[in-house]
Amino acid sequence: MKFRNRVIILSIIGFGMGVTLCQVLATLIGTISAGDGKLHSVSDELIAATGSPLSAFIVQSLVSAFFGVLAMGGSAVYSIEEWSLVRCTAVHYLAVMIGYTVTGVLLHWFTLENLPNYLLIMFFMTLGYIVVWLANYLSYKAQIKEINRELDEYRALEYKEVG
Repeated sequence: MKFRNRVIILSIIGFGMGVTLCQVLATLIGTISAGDGKLHSVSDELIAATGSPLSAFIVQSLVSAFFGVLAMGGSAVYSIEEWSLVRCTAVHYLAVMIGYTVTGVLLHWFTLENLPNYLLIMFFMTLGYIVVWLANYLSYKAQIKEINRELDEYRALEYKEVG
């Protein structure tokens, strides 16, 4: 598959995933943090900045869609065969973390002025990134091992037929 097509397909998937995951997480975290028994799907700061809960929800949906497109579409770098795994990971990680920082600031999830809070958030984002990366790596490694096993069986069968 061409690189451009891979980016487009992954970006479309990322659009939906970004909106869905963001809204679910924002609602869970906002509701738990508020602790008042009411549903909080967007931050009070974002509502104040946009003027209404509906506007805040729309802004949050669009910004999180952008982040999903960046994170998923950006994962296409892993298909650049000329790049090492370390380079692909570093580029994707930086894109995701910069995108998350922009998303978090725009949606008033955190401020850069509160450095300890920001660093803690980035630590947990990095931890999440590592878990997802490792799960993907181990999955691909198992798939490659299975393909190699099947190739060995095919070669052995072919050798028997020729010999």
